[in-house]
Amino acid sequence: MELPGIYTIFMAQMQYGKPSLRCLWIRAVPFIGTPGTDDADGQSSGKVICTGSETHTENAMSKLTLRIVRITDPAGAPIATSEISLRRVQRSVHRLLAANVLCSMASITADGRAHINTAYFSYSPELEIYFLSHQNALHCQNILSNPSMALAIFSSNQTWGSSDCGLQLFGICKQVTGRQATKADRLYDQRFAEYHAWKAGLAPNSPGRDYRFYRFTTNELKVFDEKELGAGIFVLAKVKR
Repeated sequence: MELPGIYTIFMAQMQYGKPSLRCLWIRAVPFIGTPGTDDADGQSSGKVICTGSETHTENAMSKLTLRIVRITDPAGAPIATSEISLRRVQRSVHRLLAANVLCSMASITADGRAHINTAYFSYSPELEIYFLSHQNALHCQNILSNPSMALAIFSSNQTWGSSDCGLQLFGICKQVTGRQATKADRLYDQRFAEYHAWKAGLAPNSPGRDYRFYRFTTNELKVFDEKELGAGIFVLAKVKR
């Protein structure tokens, strides 16, 4: 089965599983994709901004402890403003995470070259990002030698010249086991309605049985949300743990 746009590209790399996403703009209409990708390089989710069954409310995300490091314009020059509060930044971060299910992940190969991949993700109120991938995928191999990673989360359904938004996260990524793997499985299952059925239906020899959960721990972030924070304003913050 082939799917249009980015999902056709995904299927060329990962042909196993297809958890559905419920669309924010179209209720109770399934949107089918794959659980994670290896080296997909296509466009992001297209016309529809999707999410699964969200359990992370804005109140839960408000428990996130951030420290604003600086506020800049597009050239990196500092902007002095008292109008951007931590609560507004937290609200923006929550909205961007809840409204998008795909992220781009930058990692570094063992020989020092830049690499990027795309994957579905779930998240915790503590800004832990979880994704499911095959252990032999290059991005999973990369973090064995260098756990440093950066994520970009945004919708490709934005119009040039309008009010734009996006989120960049910086931190480290590792495979999880034990309680963290159980937590990742629960959050992923809550977000992607068909994940449980996909996992239960895996054939004994399916490569999907070798998928593992990975946790990206956010240390710093940069948020760009013109509707919430103002035109051309970038907010850089650190996560307190």
